[in-house]
Amino acid sequence: MKNSRLFRVILSRVAAATVVGVFSLGSGAAAQETLYADSFSGTGPLNGVLVESGGLQNGSVAWGASSAFNADGTINGADEGGAYLPFQPLVNSVYTLSMNVTNTTDRWIALGFTRDAIGAPGASDLNDRMSNETEGIAWMLYRNNGAANAVESFAGLRTLGGLALDTTGLDFNANNELEIQIDTTGDGSSFTADWRINGASLRNEVVNIPVTDINFVGLSFDNATTGVPTFDNFLLTGPLTLFGDVDGDGDVDGVDFGFIRDNLFLAGALRTQGDLTGDGTVDFADYRQWKDAAGPALASQFTFSVPEPASVLLMVLVGLGSVGGSRRRA
Repeated sequence: MKNSRLFRVILSRVAAATVVGVFSLGSGAAAQETLYADSFSGTGPLNGVLVESGGLQNGSVAWGASSAFNADGTINGADEGGAYLPFQPLVNSVYTLSMNVTNTTDRWIALGFTRDAIGAPGASDLNDRMSNETEGIAWMLYRNNGAANAVESFAGLRTLGGLALDTTGLDFNANNELEIQIDTTGDGSSFTADWRINGASLRNEVVNIPVTDINFVGLSFDNATTGVPTFDNFLLTGPLTLFGDVDGDGDVDGVDFGFIRDNLFLAGALRTQGDLTGDGTVDFADYRQWKDAAGPALASQFTFSVPEPASVLLMVLVGLGSVGGSRRRA
């Protein structure tokens, strides 16, 4: 904890300097990029497996999943739970989330945007579904039960705003694409969602929940089936959130730096609190990402580097001496 206080002192001393150096996204803020893409070609449990590719994959973003989900895109039918990736949308942007599903069982597979992470990654958890603890916000359910409610959409937390979708002509024995597009144009107090199957729009509605409540994307499954549902081609597209951009305003600046400084070593943190790497903790790795993203001009104002934890105290003391020396020379 002493090291933490020393590190905060240094960050506080350079904070004023950082606000003058800004790396801006500029006019390309609305450009559509692949943010997450996964074809599930692995083996073993999905939990802890790095997402395959995408602009938000910085080399450390991994699936948080219950034991129901496998890295080859199959589901253990006797289990249930969720599988999620960290994601926080920008205001005045459009994002599209899609996934291919084959599900001939009468159990629900869900896809969508959620507020909370799963409670026990890697374990069986009966509450880690979008209808329960993870609190789905804009999401949809899919199953093969031969009834009119085989595909349902939801426009509120958990099961609020539920509405069955028209599945006329849909072949449930085939591989079908589920898709949800959200448009966050406005002041951030709400957004518009569009639910689609195989590219056809079936529902479009305003969701009266703040954009900042969305923290994850992913899927969930309701248990008790002897079948083996499969999922594939998970894809999230939209404007790329900059590495180092904590508050999602399209630039990397001293404000972002301040969140990392103020929440250093905070566990259970979100991106908007400084967790840029998506590991749930604000730490030196997040600071490194901010520092790298800030660019040479801004980074050059730092007179020390952030090393591995074992060497933190020595380098912090060197940094304090350097900062103090600079002030004396001034």
